[in-house]
Amino acid sequence: MKQKLKNIKLAFLIIFIFLNMNNLFAQDLNQTNTRYFPLYLNPALTGHFQGNYRIGGTFRDQGKEFMHQGYKTINLYLDSPISISFGKYSWIGAGIQLYKDVAGELPFTTTGAIVNFAYHFAFDKKYKNVFSIGIQYGNLIRKIDDTKIRLESDYINSGVQNDRIRFANFKKQFSDINIGILYRKKFNKNNFFDLGFSVYHLPKPGKNILLVNQPDLRFTFHSGLRYLITERFIIKPRIIMSFSKNAYNIMPQIKTFFDLNKKKKNDNMIYAGLGYRINDAILLMFGMRYKKLDVGIAYDITVSSAAQYNNNHGGLEIGIFKIINISKKPEINPVLHCPEL
Repeated sequence: MKQKLKNIKLAFLIIFIFLNMNNLFAQDLNQTNTRYFPLYLNPALTGHFQGNYRIGGTFRDQGKEFMHQGYKTINLYLDSPISISFGKYSWIGAGIQLYKDVAGELPFTTTGAIVNFAYHFAFDKKYKNVFSIGIQYGNLIRKIDDTKIRLESDYINSGVQNDRIRFANFKKQFSDINIGILYRKKFNKNNFFDLGFSVYHLPKPGKNILLVNQPDLRFTFHSGLRYLITERFIIKPRIIMSFSKNAYNIMPQIKTFFDLNKKKKNDNMIYAGLGYRINDAILLMFGMRYKKLDVGIAYDITVSSAAQYNNNHGGLEIGIFKIINISKKPEINPVLHCPEL
């Protein structure tokens, strides 16, 4: 009997937390190293690279100290620059991204499929000044696995199953529209500066059952610099600032890259980075590039008041991307030799 009462109290506690986590579910989850998921940062980055295809993604695990399951996020993307354009020094970027967020013990799941388009045009033939504009459109689905929920009616034969029905029938689908712009200034072949702005979740969020909203509008500013210090050392300071209705995320970061190959620049590199999410966590980042394959890991050390509950263990994030170049064989016109020669 005591165990049943204990389980009932726990059930009420879970429901109370769930109903009061509306603002949390209305926000986007943190991403530490956007190097491995650029389309999440700004749609204008779609197809903004040298190569034929770029494929990558991230896996993030956080919050296990607060709840057994915590939060798990998987992001995957594929994009490509396309030569079709409306100007001499311009091109189009196209891509797709898929993601899945699983939050807490319930669990509360958000899945999304989004298509991306961007238009890039340079102000000069050397592409020293490039302006980009991008847009994303897709569908998001939110649902709850009611088989993982334990309610009062499971222990007390009250004959009322309304709460169970509400959880079982909870499934919300809505469209998502995001836009972004980007300006990149190239000083020379080694150094450049970029500045971007994006707006995510343009449709105004609407309330639905269980008081869970669609994501709030998110405004993101980001800027970075790539600077070659020596022949083999590169630094990349960057700042990312995101703001929504009930949350903000400000992250100054700096990465240092070391080129392992003098002959082939930017082919084999290792890097280490340090950052700080304001009022939340210290960010550690490490990674390497081998030819066109780039792999990295990031770890958040919680320094906010939440550290007393999670023992400073923040999120662990693993990212990877690969740029694929497809070399086309040149078309050679056959030469017919005259038999009399």
